[in-house]
Amino acid sequence: MQSLQSFRPLSGATRHGKHLTRFSLNLDAEEERELCWQAGLEYGVVVSGALSLTGIDAYGRQVAATLGVGDTWCLPFRTPHWVRGLQLGCTFIVCCEAGFDQMPAATYGHA
Repeated sequence: MQSLQSFRPLSGATRHGKHLTRFSLNLDAEEERELCWQAGLEYGVVVSGALSLTGIDAYGRQVAATLGVGDTWCLPFRTPHWVRGLQLGCTFIVCCEAGFDQMPAATYGHA
């Protein structure tokens, strides 16, 4: 399972004056990024390989999608979700509207 320590931060950016946190992450087949949620929107794009993105919607239903190279996602704020690599060498880039360092502990969580 991947942890925050394995994220590779990319150079900072802003959107409408908000700080954006960007990072890339590599997962092997069947390796997972832990359950988490962000205080702002999360955007992502698959750079190589394939992954399974699973989240829990506002009604408590589990929603899952299989994504491949070039596929993108956008998750509303505070949407619990996790990512699992489906192929060896799955790489994706994630951008969050609120930086991890700006979030209170209660709004960014791990299972």
